[in-house]
Amino acid sequence: MRCFARYCEKLRGLRLLYCRRRNRNVIHGKAVLFVADKTVPEGMDIQATWSPYVDTLEEHHFDFAHEDILSPEALVVLGPVFNQLVSVL
Repeated sequence: MRCFARYCEKLRGLRLLYCRRRNRNVIHGKAVLFVADKTVPEGMDIQATWSPYVDTLEEHHFDFAHEDILSPEALVVLGPVFNQLVSVL
């Protein structure tokens, strides 16, 4: 778990650096984020983390780890939410 957390921290740092240099990876409008609550780093402010990249962030929280968010068990819970979101497009 600690190795995965370090990986996420490094990846987050690289994304921030890339976006600051390029300043082009901004979504103008609303983005929807499926949050795997079991692996969100303690104290992480999701809205603040994503604010440089999106105008508005809609969060949907699920009691799974990041590596399990697309498992069959998670999709039973996540699938209906996803279906509801795309059905209004």
